[in-house]
Parts: sequence; structure tokens; C-alpha cells
Amino acid sequence: MNIRPNREVSIIGVVVKVEDEDFPALTQREGSYELIEVTQAISADFNQPVYTFMAREPKCAGVPISDEYLTTCLSGVPEADHATWLSDTVFMNDLSSLNR
Repeated sequence: MNIRPNREVSIIGVVVKVEDEDFPALTQREGSYELIEVTQAISADFNQPVYTFMAREPKCAGVPISDEYLTTCLSGVPEADHATWLSDTVFMNDLSSLNR
């Protein structure tokens, strides 16, 4: 999700460990995104750098997001908060059909 800095809000996210040998392939796959270190912006301490990929151009309206990607993002969100997280994070006209 294209998160932007905002000291007024917090988000729940998922951190996925990527082995050093897999990092080059990941950065190549995500080549249209900008790699940004967010270690200092998160509340957990992983004893290593934490990164995110951000879209270079915030032109995502109308671009479909795969269910697999949303499921991964939601894995760190309490189930009772799924609908709220989705409505706060992803523009969707109707969340009532989402079965999670």
C-alpha cells in the first residue's frame, strides 16, 4: 500500500523477512517502486534495517489489487479490524462482499 509519512496516524503492517541472497531478486521484481528504509518509523525492533517499496507515482486509482496481496497485508491486522483497515487503506466501493 502506498503509505505516506503522517505523524497524526499509525498503521498496522506486516514485516516479511527477506534473506540477503533473495534481496536482489526482490528489488528487481519491484523495480517500478522506490525502495525506502523505514527502520526508524516503526515501533518494533528487528535488529536489522526495515524497508518498504513505494510507488514512484501515486497514480493507483483503478488499479486492481490481488486478493493474495491483500491477504498478506491483512495477516498482521486483527480480524475484527479487517474491514476498517481496508476502508482506511484501499478504496473499494463495497466491502460487504469481502469474505475474510
